[in-house]
Amino acid sequence: MQSKSAIVRNELYYLSKAVEDYHHQEGKDANAIMELGHELLVFTLFDSTLRLRDIRAHLERLNRGEAQPGLRSNLLHHIERAVGYVWDLHRLMGRYQGIDTHTTFGELNQLINEGYTRQFQESEQRRAWLAALAVGLVLLLVWTLGGLARERRLAEQSRRRLSDAIESLREGFALFDAQGRLVLYNRQFAVDYPWIKELGAVGMPYDEYRDLKDKAGVRRMPLVEQGDADPVRAESGVSHLERLEDGQGAERWLLANDTLTSSGERVLVRVDVTEAKQRELELAKLHRAVEQIPVSVIITDGEGNIEYASPDISSASRFSGRSVDGRCGASNGTWKGS
Repeated sequence: MQSKSAIVRNELYYLSKAVEDYHHQEGKDANAIMELGHELLVFTLFDSTLRLRDIRAHLERLNRGEAQPGLRSNLLHHIERAVGYVWDLHRLMGRYQGIDTHTTFGELNQLINEGYTRQFQESEQRRAWLAALAVGLVLLLVWTLGGLARERRLAEQSRRRLSDAIESLREGFALFDAQGRLVLYNRQFAVDYPWIKELGAVGMPYDEYRDLKDKAGVRRMPLVEQGDADPVRAESGVSHLERLEDGQGAERWLLANDTLTSSGERVLVRVDVTEAKQRELELAKLHRAVEQIPVSVIITDGEGNIEYASPDISSASRFSGRSVDGRCGASNGTWKGS
């Protein structure tokens, strides 16, 4: 409707100038064309089917007998076109005025309110979903933290049980992880190696532990008097003896075993065998003393089987000390037959 109004405005502006100029020139039917222009202006302001019929009849009379084009025919053409534009504009205005604006604006207002209501409901629904999601995440977090706390308590309980079990051992015990770092040790192990506790040894590398043992004067010895101690074999699980001395010159003996697990950890076990080693040394002294006296000595078990015969037995018989071991010395017949 705005575009139609603009077209009508431009046509009327042009026609008012053109009709006025034509009237000043006193052209043919100038007064009739001026009157037709006035009727067009009135028709523009006031819609009337009757006036439209009069304007068209007037145009038909003026166009009758006009054969050659000119200013007069051009004016009549523009007037006729303007009449059509004005008529179209009046019809559009009639349609516009025929619209029930109250109902239309009411429907628009209802649509807008429904849109706002729908947006509000969707917003509330999203807010509810987000709140439910937040509550779910909080519950999941609480459950996860509770599980971690339970696992931590179980781990701490297991650690205490393991620590108590290790501390209850009479043997010294220590564990190095796969990277060679000291993980734990019990009280007896600290008694066997006092410098372990003084240095705060948890995390100590195994190589440093061996160096500290050597600096402390710990001697590694084989279980049998054959060959030298083999550290490599000892580290792979072969037992050996360790000789220690305290600051007052007292001597202690430990049965040591260093074992590698399948996953690379190193388990160290130390058993105090000082009393057994002392008895062994005393028996060795007695053995050497018996071998030095010029007396034949035979020791048998409860069934009379010879367990020991001194080297001097050879002076009293044709047997050496080793050749009579295991013979039955309680039967004279067996002895003589031999």
